[in-house]
Amino acid sequence: MPFDKLGIQRFTLQSSVYVEVDHIAVVADIAADALLTYELRTRSTPIANIKFIQDALNKLPPEVREKIKPIIGQISINWLANWIKEKAITEGSEHGWWLG
Repeated sequence: MPFDKLGIQRFTLQSSVYVEVDHIAVVADIAADALLTYELRTRSTPIANIKFIQDALNKLPPEVREKIKPIIGQISINWLANWIKEKAITEGSEHGWWLG
């Protein structure tokens, strides 16, 4: 049944949005993704397998180590590298580091 027959008033809502793009951040993001993809490829190595992480875990009390190790074993180097990249690009863009 058409809206007119039900007595529902028709209206149109219009709005405009301005989107500003940080071109340097976009280029940095794409370049970092390409570098990480090339360097890390598809390897998904847990950070728990890195020697200095293992050394740090070994210095913890056994009960703490047993609780932390499964969590650290699930975090891959790829994920960590991507998180650091995103954080650096976001911070750089917010603080205007690109402008010098």
